Amino acid sequence: MNGEELQSPVGQRLAGMMSNNGSRQKVIPIQEVRPYFGQWFEYVASLPDREAIVKVPF
Repeated sequence: MNGEELQSPVGQRLAGMMSNNGSRQKVIPIQEVRPYFGQWFEYVASLPDREAIVKVPF
């Protein structure tokens, strides 16, 4: 994989994360937390209404 092929998916992923008004955190249903770990998100906390906060680590 050359540099251009590597940069394209990384750039697309970063653009997608930052498209939420530059927010680094996201509130999601608790049952949807696991797939976010493969997308560079970190678990932050659980909320009482069965939701969770995840964040981009950088």
